[in-house]
Amino acid sequence: MVKVVCIKIPDEKVWTEFQVYVARKYGHVKGNLGVEVAKALREYLNRAAGELRAHTNSEGGGGQQREYKSSSPTMKRLREITSRILQISDNEIAQTTVEKIIAEEAGGERRTLEKYVVMLKEYGILKPVKRIQQIDEKTGAPKPIEPPKFIFEVNLDEAKKLVRIS
Repeated sequence: MVKVVCIKIPDEKVWTEFQVYVARKYGHVKGNLGVEVAKALREYLNRAAGELRAHTNSEGGGGQQREYKSSSPTMKRLREITSRILQISDNEIAQTTVEKIIAEEAGGERRTLEKYVVMLKEYGILKPVKRIQQIDEKTGAPKPIEPPKFIFEVNLDEAKKLVRIS
């Protein structure tokens, strides 16, 4: 899939150097700039992931977790969201319910909702177990919701660990 982006590069010299690099590598920039930007972004993300892994919380033997400053506003909101999830569920919770909690605690903008759902998964608190479907009014047949929504299994131990409940 191709993604067209329009960005402002704050340092014109960096962009010019990058274009020169692409021109030297391929003989011309046209048609190759996007390929090299994608490669550069992938390299950056791989390095960043390596740095995150180097600073992960290895307690509990679970999967890799990002390390966030425990006093950051994001972590405070994540703890509050997790606490509210624990108050209403001890097993499973619908993504729509999780998103309602996130909207109330951190805001309802799409990127905010996605950010906190991803964080809850990364911390091992939520695990998607079943895709939510709706019933087609005309045929009566189940059909998937787009974008996909899930029923999550709540990992009580990880959730309690995050909110520091024993």
